[in-house]
Amino acid sequence: MPNEPSSQNNSSNKKIPSKEYKERIKKLVNDYNSDGNNKDHGYHQSRAALLLDRLAYGLFGSLFRGKDDAYSDFNRKLNQARIPISYDIYLSRVVFYSITFGAVGAALGLIIALLTSDYLTALESGVVLPSVIAELIVSYERTLVSIVVMAVSGVIGFTSTLSILYYYPFYVAGEREREIDAMLPHIITFMYAMSRGGVNILSVMEAASETEDSYGEVSKEFKAIMNNVEFVKEDLRTAVLEESYETPSDNLRNFLEDLLNVIDTGSNMEQFFLNKSDLYLERARNQQKQLLDTLEIMSESYVTIFVASPIFVLIILVVMSMLGGANITLLYAMTYFGLPVGGIMFSLLIKIMSQTGTEGHAEIARSKKSMPYSQIDINQTELKNDERHSTYKSIQRRKNLTDKLTAPIKIMRRRPPASLILTIPITLLFMYWIVNSGLAELTIDAFLVAPQWQTLVLVYIPLLMTFGTLSVLHEIKTRRETKILKRLPEAFKSAADANSRGLTVEESFKIVASNSDGALAKSLNNAINETTWTGDLNDSLVKFANNLGVPRLSRTIKLITKANEISGDIQAVLNVAAKDVENMHKLDRERRQNAFQYIIIILVSFFVSMGVIVMLDINFLTQIANNPAFAEGGSGAPGIGGPSDGIPIQEFRMAFVHTVMVLGGASGLVGGTMASNDPLKGIKYSLATMGIGLAVFFVF
Repeated sequence: MPNEPSSQNNSSNKKIPSKEYKERIKKLVNDYNSDGNNKDHGYHQSRAALLLDRLAYGLFGSLFRGKDDAYSDFNRKLNQARIPISYDIYLSRVVFYSITFGAVGAALGLIIALLTSDYLTALESGVVLPSVIAELIVSYERTLVSIVVMAVSGVIGFTSTLSILYYYPFYVAGEREREIDAMLPHIITFMYAMSRGGVNILSVMEAASETEDSYGEVSKEFKAIMNNVEFVKEDLRTAVLEESYETPSDNLRNFLEDLLNVIDTGSNMEQFFLNKSDLYLERARNQQKQLLDTLEIMSESYVTIFVASPIFVLIILVVMSMLGGANITLLYAMTYFGLPVGGIMFSLLIKIMSQTGTEGHAEIARSKKSMPYSQIDINQTELKNDERHSTYKSIQRRKNLTDKLTAPIKIMRRRPPASLILTIPITLLFMYWIVNSGLAELTIDAFLVAPQWQTLVLVYIPLLMTFGTLSVLHEIKTRRETKILKRLPEAFKSAADANSRGLTVEESFKIVASNSDGALAKSLNNAINETTWTGDLNDSLVKFANNLGVPRLSRTIKLITKANEISGDIQAVLNVAAKDVENMHKLDRERRQNAFQYIIIILVSFFVSMGVIVMLDINFLTQIANNPAFAEGGSGAPGIGGPSDGIPIQEFRMAFVHTVMVLGGASGLVGGTMASNDPLKGIKYSLATMGIGLAVFFVF
């Protein structure tokens, strides 16, 4: 790691006399922009918050001011989180808000204690205390309880606020590190493509700094470098050195340090980016292999913990019930809390472990360099005389109107969870109608009497109505994206080949559109046709990518349009783009092929457990229910000390039905997450397994 540079943006490197804090706060207030937000590095802060910072710094700034060495690590974490204030101002804010919320918590605790004082119970008489203390407690019990409640509430308010605010920069920096590591291989490929087009290193880094809509946080790191070069007037080497210290990502730090060596030695920049691109691709393959090995272990753990264990618990509880020692509370806790919460947490754990990256944004910004229609060098008179132009404008007007009318449908197709806004109210109305029509009762007694029917109309059908639409829309979206991604490598290869034969980029993509089919070809053909009348290929390609809404395609189009602006070798860029999407497609295919077996393992284990539970119901509960010796309220089986209150047959049967339902839902969710790192993908498996489980209980 290089020695710590002196950052121009690191305001804590200068000691601030107490007389100067007003100037610093005033500067923060002046940075407040016209629309009400401080947008430095995307950090938003209102004017009121800035004024509170001024008050906090005036009260507590002396506790932290001038202690740069002691708080250097914390100040660095603020820089890594892109929170544009120094450590002394931020820590003053932390103390101020913590004390404020501690006082608010204490006041709420006192109010609660006073309102509930008539319901407070006396201390246990069995506790032996000295007579003086006992008399004080008896005399001032209400006051002491109020003081204790107030103190506890105040401490909770103070410590929770302190912890949240203090560790917030650590959390933000960690999230930025994760996203930087995810997108670093792709932006290196972007830089390699730019260098293949004959662009110098400064222009390459400038291009990388302008791709935040595609590469997110890693682009901000390069933007920080370019800001230091452009505004602070640092040389490129110093700016890269400073950023290598400030970045939260060790991978980016290593990359920048290696880049410094290339800058110092004047090595081949194109070869450097190529080697790094190949290195990170190989690293991605190794990480995926390790992930698949981990998923194999986790699938076995899930089967043991969430499938086999409930069966043993049910068998033990049935046996204990026969002997008079059943604990129904334990049965309810496992069925209605342990299994669903455990399944959700297990699915989230898998997603977190599998979340090696993000695909980026589905929508990219249109280039600022795109010219308005009126400024494009096209013969306007010729356009007016061309009948096709009037037809084009008419089609555009109809399309704009159609887009506005179908906007809600497109939103749900693009973002399937948005369908819940529609399906949840419909489901609630359905349940209201079911209950009011007398077809079902929303009571525990009704579930005990008819668990299958009640579960069908009040649980499964509402879940199917709520999440079925979501699952269908998500499945349509993912299959559409899969088809597009499968076609992308060959499409870009064809475009590069056509461009190598002397055709323009526009003509190359036109050939690709004519030789393809599906949504990709249709949207691309529309983009090429639009270019005929607008003369702006880049803008048309951006609209084409945004219309399809596939993050990987958007990232690739960003690469091509940026290269089209600054590079002279589009063929090389198209080849690099084709190679990038092909490599990602191979990784996705390997993940699906290897992870599909985990779905099979989990689903098979669920069906086995369902069969065991059904057999337990048939061979034990049904037999016991038909045996008067074990009937509820009976005297138990002779000779084995049966229970005097009988076995709760109805409670067990309801728990059996719901255990199968919960296991089916959890198994589908976990299986879908393992296969594709997408919990929404598991909804279809969950609904299917839950429906099969409920149908089995209806049959038997």
